[in-house]
Amino acid sequence: MAYMDNSGLYIKIGPEVAVPEAAGEYNNLGPLRMVEFVIPDLTVLTTSDAILKGADNFFFPTGVRIEKVTIVGDVAATSGGSATLIMGLIQSDRTTLIDATGVVNAVAVATLTAGSEQVYVKGTSGAGTRVGTGAAATTLPAYITAKAGVAVFTAGAVRVRVEFYRP
Repeated sequence: MAYMDNSGLYIKIGPEVAVPEAAGEYNNLGPLRMVEFVIPDLTVLTTSDAILKGADNFFFPTGVRIEKVTIVGDVAATSGGSATLIMGLIQSDRTTLIDATGVVNAVAVATLTAGSEQVYVKGTSGAGTRVGTGAAATTLPAYITAKAGVAVFTAGAVRVRVEFYRP
């Protein structure tokens, strides 16, 4: 069972240590960086903001500016209702939300089809509130959160690529 030690470091023990990572940064040359988050099963998302399982070792540093977000559908998403994908930012204390819809906001289940690639930039429906604003998306170090909006997913898998400028 993992716990937060008195210095603010998140300590994993037992089987949580061996969980494969679901997030990683690509080695890009230049100021534009890219990180990919894999959500292999959308059914694990609830309607509460939570750090993605396996992605809790990656966080955005202070001052990051998000340029665009791309969602690639690996397995078609389905829902008993009108599920939406919502991704935001949470502080390193793992409880204080920075922006619940900062990365993507209400991406409809119908757009998350197998083989699809959706690009979200400022002004695009579904783009998060912190995408392409020019202002720092993170004023503090931040983890990414994900949740299902309106209803939960019954199937689906996606990869979410976030391109950003790092100070």
